[in-house]
Amino acid sequence: MFDPGKAEATSLPIETPILHRLRSGQFDTLFDSKQLLSELARQAAQPVPSPNVVLQDYSPAAPIEAELPGYPPIAKAAHVDGKVSVSFHVTPDGRTENISFAKQTLMQNATQVAVEKWRFPETKEGHEEHVTVEFKLNCPSAQPH
Repeated sequence: MFDPGKAEATSLPIETPILHRLRSGQFDTLFDSKQLLSELARQAAQPVPSPNVVLQDYSPAAPIEAELPGYPPIAKAAHVDGKVSVSFHVTPDGRTENISFAKQTLMQNATQVAVEKWRFPETKEGHEEHVTVEFKLNCPSAQPH
């Protein structure tokens, strides 16, 4: 069964006669367009960057163990990215509890599962912690010509 969250890009043949003709500009005059077909073909051949997740901000302490959440397949499919603000209590032994979110997002469940495993330095007393996790699709933007 196809799993879009685990799908990897497959490459087309590097050069076929039609691709060679397309990339060389032989079809550029066929359509009245602001962007040449040869340029579109070259852009389409570029690999698409993978989505990533970044621990953007934390306060007051940095975690000593923090595996970042995976990018949820539903968020990838819906082309959703953005920042997730999370607050929680850190116990004296460095564990997280009472996790709460500033707002509901498609990335909330993945973030909660990850934060539950995080560890912070042990302290005499626990403390409140706030972190921001950023989910980036890294999709190239359309460039007008």
